[in-house]
Amino acid sequence: MRVLVTGVAGFAGRYATRELVRRGHEVIGLDRIPAPTDLPLTLRFIGDLTRPEIFIECLRDAKPDACLHLAGLAFVPQGVAQPRVNFELNTLGVLNLLEAARQGAPDLRILVVTTAQIYGPGQMGRETPVEEDAPLRPDSLYTIAKAAADETALLYARQFHLQVLTARPHNHTGPGQSPAFAVPAFAHQIHRMVRGEIPAVLRTGNPDSLRDFTDVRDIVKAYALLLEGGRPGQAYNIASGQLVRMGDIIDRLTLLAKINFKRETNPDLIRPTDSSIRVSTQRIRQETGWTPEIELDTTLQDLWQSLSTD
Repeated sequence: MRVLVTGVAGFAGRYATRELVRRGHEVIGLDRIPAPTDLPLTLRFIGDLTRPEIFIECLRDAKPDACLHLAGLAFVPQGVAQPRVNFELNTLGVLNLLEAARQGAPDLRILVVTTAQIYGPGQMGRETPVEEDAPLRPDSLYTIAKAAADETALLYARQFHLQVLTARPHNHTGPGQSPAFAVPAFAHQIHRMVRGEIPAVLRTGNPDSLRDFTDVRDIVKAYALLLEGGRPGQAYNIASGQLVRMGDIIDRLTLLAKINFKRETNPDLIRPTDSSIRVSTQRIRQETGWTPEIELDTTLQDLWQSLSTD
């Protein structure tokens, strides 16, 4: 397939491009900033997804068979702090893509990536994992924007018969992720301690919060499988299924670093909703055969090694 990847210069976009090419697909990239020159892209587009014409131009000129829509705000605090930008990118950007497809490329397969956080914290503590048909109860401006995008995408599949499906991933991490996110933030701080650049004090959010982390390389395999064989009109959860305490992740990084340091909780880093809910991944496993393969310890080791070789 000829696949348009939006947000191609981002963390997941870079990994997704390489995974799609590895699987024999041709990739066209779209981002608001230039994509890395080492990415194997056939065409490169630069543009703002809040402008409807950028999608019209991409679909007209590149004629893709499919689109992996990753572009948008991925950092929750930024979405809360900049509500207008949040909705412009995370909701309006999806609408612009869907309208461009409806008017000019109705056969385009589209995977809109949102987040498992749209189920809301009210599902926490359930005995059974949350399935895709559960009601959405977003509890922040960020998750409201993402939920609106998800529901809009599925509505376009039903109402206009577009080949649209959505992915709802939980947290993912790996080498190259921005230190704005928790796991690379820990790793970067500890790495700077090892180098003697900062005092041996790690500042964290709530160390007892529980999160579901999947390696980004497993996540993008799920995206590729959904583009290849997912059912239009369906949503798909993507997660490891394992909740890990954030303090335990710090412990594992400490073993890799071989350093002792103090830990301080920074109230500014604690989110109102501080733990992940458990979600069911039965649908994607049954329909595509996807399963996460990379253990968290391997992810952390690769992340640490990537900092050590910089």
